[in-house]
Amino acid sequence: MINSASLKKISRLKTAFSTMDAVSSLAPVATYTGIALFDKEAVLLGILALLACVVTVVLMFIMNAIAKLKLRSPVWILILGLYLAIREKLLPLIIILAVSTALSDFVFHPMAKKYAAKLEEMKKEDSAPEETAR
Repeated sequence: MINSASLKKISRLKTAFSTMDAVSSLAPVATYTGIALFDKEAVLLGILALLACVVTVVLMFIMNAIAKLKLRSPVWILILGLYLAIREKLLPLIIILAVSTALSDFVFHPMAKKYAAKLEEMKKEDSAPEETAR
């Protein structure tokens, strides 16, 4: 019998790494989207293009949630909208996204998968009937 503290710890680690994986991709783009929408120097046409991209991304996120997919294309659509709205301020975002994507792909996502597999294995072990020795 596996103790419940181990299951809870592994479950929390899986949740933490999954959350960090999602946040590392979305937080920088969401922050820059907010900055672009309220930037006084942004051109109206650029802001309208960004709003169209935001609406498209929201629809794609809904589709991703329904189909249980994890597509990165919504992030790139938002980056396109940001380019149209505030292209001269985009270099820091590109650097941040490069670092966060590398962290997501090489640290957060593999760790989340590792703990998900470990949690599944522990649950199978826990639910398997114990054999008694004769």
